[in-house]
Amino acid sequence: RPHYLAFLKGVVDTEDLPLNISRETLQENVVLRKISQTIVKQVLTHLERMAAADKDKYEAFWKLHGRYFKFAFNDYMNRDRVAPLLRFPSSATEDDHVTSLDDYLSRAKSGQKEIWYVTAPTREAAKVNPHLERFRRKGVEVLYLLEAVDEFALESLMEYKGHPFKSVEQAAADALDELPDTGETEPKAEPLSDDDKAAFERLVDKIRAILGDQIKEVRVSDRLSGSPACLASPDGVSSSMEKLMRVMQKSDGIPRKILELNPDHPLMRALLRIHKTNPDDPLLTDIVNNLYDNTLLLDGYLNDPYSMADRSLKLLNEAATWYADLRKL
Repeated sequence: RPHYLAFLKGVVDTEDLPLNISRETLQENVVLRKISQTIVKQVLTHLERMAAADKDKYEAFWKLHGRYFKFAFNDYMNRDRVAPLLRFPSSATEDDHVTSLDDYLSRAKSGQKEIWYVTAPTREAAKVNPHLERFRRKGVEVLYLLEAVDEFALESLMEYKGHPFKSVEQAAADALDELPDTGETEPKAEPLSDDDKAAFERLVDKIRAILGDQIKEVRVSDRLSGSPACLASPDGVSSSMEKLMRVMQKSDGIPRKILELNPDHPLMRALLRIHKTNPDDPLLTDIVNNLYDNTLLLDGYLNDPYSMADRSLKLLNEAATWYADLRKL
């Protein structure tokens, strides 16, 4: 049996195998190969019937054996039959439930070409990923890839029924512009004046100077609405795939990424006011470093939580003191 059917156990009764066989001849035996292919086809047929007749029963099977079955993406002879059997959690499914690719496409927006996904260690982490904000705003469903094999599987399949798989991190700035806002929306901030736009550019330069070689670039983002900042890969590789490649290269450093800022977020507006008043305010440096650490944490790259914790306590102390003084407590 193939490795993705490792959970399958049973006995095959056949009279077509020779009595005297070695491991080498067994591996190259034509009859045994034919039996293996027949078993795979019968198992896939059984799973197809189960998925069509009883979705709950198939979902129960998937919870038990889906982690192994996903490796079927390597079975090029049967991949057209395997793809409809794959299941993933998504932004449209309830906790502990999964969706098929066909069901995903049935809910896709009119004119939607891509099947969008996000990689994360848990469903909770996927939900708070800043890259999902504009997808929620447009009501576009996103698959949650929570295991390392998931992205390899989709990258290998490349597309499903003419719809390419694409990470939300690779979405172009105008990828969803044609779709109307139908999902969650954030209250819009007052537009920046021309003077404040110029001042914000100077703030971006200051943030770039504070973070230095830790980042590749700092730029204003069009993809954020509810988060102040996020990280983006300069070469378009998803964070999950990037981590896997760095593990294979035995590299434990933090990659230099692009820091994208949301100029409409209240935190960024507050930083703008601080910078306009005093560009060298030490508080500005502390907040920028903590903001960067927060994006690293969400991306799974934070290597120095102790510095972040120490800095956070300092900021909390200042915030609590200011609040107590303001309220005359």
